[in-house]
Amino acid sequence: MIVSSTESPVRRTIDPPRTRTKELIPDVNQDTPSNPIPRSRALFLVTTSYVMALAAGWATILFAPIEDPLVLTLAADAVATVVIFGWSLVYD
Repeated sequence: MIVSSTESPVRRTIDPPRTRTKELIPDVNQDTPSNPIPRSRALFLVTTSYVMALAAGWATILFAPIEDPLVLTLAADAVATVVIFGWSLVYD
């Protein structure tokens, strides 16, 4: 197949940035719950969840029978992540 210099074998179209961005950003009114949690209560829940995750990670470091410090840190991080994930399941 011979293609002249003025013709392109493949034509690509690019959507304008406004069109793509509008599809990626959800409408705030669609995802807002009908009875939102007050800000002070939400801050309390987030603080409590991270304090519990910190305590669980620290307990893992203190009581896990792991000698290698990197593996111990990985285990503590995994435990703290599971705690935060549990909180997100309960309060989502």
